[in-house]
Amino acid sequence: MKKKILLVSTLAVVMGFAAQAQNTYFTGLGRSIFSHDRMTDEVQPAAKQVASSGYTLYDFGFNAESQGLVRAGAIVRLRNEFGGFYADGASMEIRQVQIEGIISNRVKYEVGDVYLSQTPYTIWNFDESFIDFESQVFGVRRDIVNYENYFIRQNWRMQGFNLSSSFMFMNGVESLSIQVYGSRLLPSNSLDIPDRVLYGTRLGVVQSSAFKIGGNIVTVTDLAGTVVESGVDYTNIVTTSDFSYLYSKLDNIALMLEGEAGFSYASLRHDADGIDKTKDDYFFDIGVRMKSQKKHSSEYAISYRDVGPDFNSPAAQTRRIVEAGNALSIEAFPHFSDETTLRTITMLDRLSQETDLYNQSISTTLLPYLPQYNSAEPYGQATPNRTGVTAVYGFTDSSRNLRVSLRGLVLSEIFSEGDTVSRSLRSFTSVQGGVAYDVGSMLAKEKALIVKLGGAYENTQRDGDIPIDLQSVSVDVGVDVETIKNLHFLAGVKLLQAQGNESLPVRNRFNEVTSGLTYYNLDSNERLLGLGMRYNFANMVSFTTQYIHGAYTSNIPGEETLAFTTRQWFFTFNYSF
Repeated sequence: MKKKILLVSTLAVVMGFAAQAQNTYFTGLGRSIFSHDRMTDEVQPAAKQVASSGYTLYDFGFNAESQGLVRAGAIVRLRNEFGGFYADGASMEIRQVQIEGIISNRVKYEVGDVYLSQTPYTIWNFDESFIDFESQVFGVRRDIVNYENYFIRQNWRMQGFNLSSSFMFMNGVESLSIQVYGSRLLPSNSLDIPDRVLYGTRLGVVQSSAFKIGGNIVTVTDLAGTVVESGVDYTNIVTTSDFSYLYSKLDNIALMLEGEAGFSYASLRHDADGIDKTKDDYFFDIGVRMKSQKKHSSEYAISYRDVGPDFNSPAAQTRRIVEAGNALSIEAFPHFSDETTLRTITMLDRLSQETDLYNQSISTTLLPYLPQYNSAEPYGQATPNRTGVTAVYGFTDSSRNLRVSLRGLVLSEIFSEGDTVSRSLRSFTSVQGGVAYDVGSMLAKEKALIVKLGGAYENTQRDGDIPIDLQSVSVDVGVDVETIKNLHFLAGVKLLQAQGNESLPVRNRFNEVTSGLTYYNLDSNERLLGLGMRYNFANMVSFTTQYIHGAYTSNIPGEETLAFTTRQWFFTFNYSF
C-alpha cells in the first residue's frame, strides 16, 4: 500500500509540474527477454536441471522543464513475468525520481536519485572485472546487468542532493569549482540501528591549462538521536588532495605529473561486540604520464602508490559484486542435482545474473571476495595494505581502427595479514591488456568486422609460516561480423584457469584482521562459449539471440564431482527512445 501511495504521489507531482512546464518530453526503454537454462553435473550425471524464465518490462520516463531552470523527471517501471497476466506476475514501481535545475544562473542542483563519483580514493565505483576487451556476445548480457544495477561508469547511485557551482577569474586563477553533496546510506530501524549518512565536498582550482589541484572531504557517519540507545556510533572521514601538472612545450609530446594523497580517520563504538576504537592511516599515489600525438597516439604512464593497512574509504572500497558470505545468492540452479550441494559462482553468473549478486549500496566493511578473479586489487585502486608500482601503455592508430592497452602491477603488502608467526608479506604481480581491431573500417568495407582479444595474468606469492602460491589466467576472444546490412553474427570465448592456494583473513566490523582464516585450494577451469545474432531494426531497436555454453571443472582430489556444465539460450528485444 505504501508503494502504491508513493507511486501515485510521485506521478501526481510530476504531471502537475508538467502541466505548467514550457517543455514536456518523454523517454522510454523497453525490454523483452526469455531464457532457457540447463545444467548437468557429476554429482548425479544422469540428472538434468532445466528451467525457463522471462519477462517484459518498460521504463517510462516523464520529464518536464520550466524556462530551462528546473527539470523534474520520474521513471516508472511496468513489468510482467512470462506466464503472468495482469495482477498475476505483473508489477509497477518507481525506478528513478529526480529534480534538477539552476539557481540564479550559478548553482546547479540535483535532488532525489543522484550519481556521484570523485577520485579512486574517495568516491569510486570500481569495476572488479577486466572487461575492456570483452566479446560483444557477452557484453550484451553485461550491459543489461549494469543497467539493472544502476552502474554508470564509476558512479554510485545514491538518494540525496548534489550541489555544484563554478567561478571564472581574470588573473592568477582561471576558475574555481565547488561541489557539496549528501546522501542517506542506511535508514534507522528505530531500535538499535541509527541513520547513517554520507556527505562531503570537493573544491577544484584550475590555475591554468597546465596546473590543476583539488581537495576532497568525504564523511560517513551515524546520526545521533535517531534511536534512543543505539549502542552503535560510527564515523569515517576521508580527506585527500589531487593534482596534475601538464608540460606541453615539446613537439607532439605532452608530459604530465599527477597524483593524489590523503588520510582517513575512523571510529566505531559497538556495545554488543565490545568495540570502542579509533584508527587513522594515510596513502599517496604519484606518477608520470606521457602522451604522444603524431599520426597515431600513444600513452605511457608509471606511478607508485602506498596505501596504509588501516586506510578506510567506504565509498571507494565497496565492491560491486558480492562474491562470498551469506549474501551470496545464485539464481540459476544454485545447487547440484542432489539439491543440497551449493555450487560455486561462475563467470556466467557474473555477466548474466541481474539481481541479488551485485551491490548497490556503500559498505563500511571490506566485503569478502574470491581470489581467483582479482587478488591484487579486490577493493580497487584504494585497496588497503598495498604498495608498489603500476605501469600503463596505450596505443591508437591514426584511423582509430586499432586500439591496444596494457596495464601491469607489481605490489606488496605493507603489513602481514594472516601470518601471525613469521609475518611474511604477500607479493602480487598482475598484467592485463588487449587488442581491439576494426578490420571492416581498415579495409574500407561498409559492413562491420570487429575482432577483440583480451587477457589477464595474476600471481600471488608468500613464504613464511602460511605460504601462498596462486596463479590465475583469463582470456577473452570475440568477433562481431555484419553479414548482411544490420545483421551481426557474434561469437566469443572466455577462459579462466586458477591454480594454487590462498588464505584470506577474516575481518570484524572495524575491518580489523582477526585470528580466523578462509582457506582456498584451487585447481579449476572455467570455459564459456558464446554464439549469437543481433539485428538492428533502427538506431535504438534491436533483437538479439545468444547461446552460451559454460563448463566448470575442479581438479582437486576429492572435488572432481563438483564439475558441471550450463547451457543458456537468451532472446532479447530492446527498444529505447
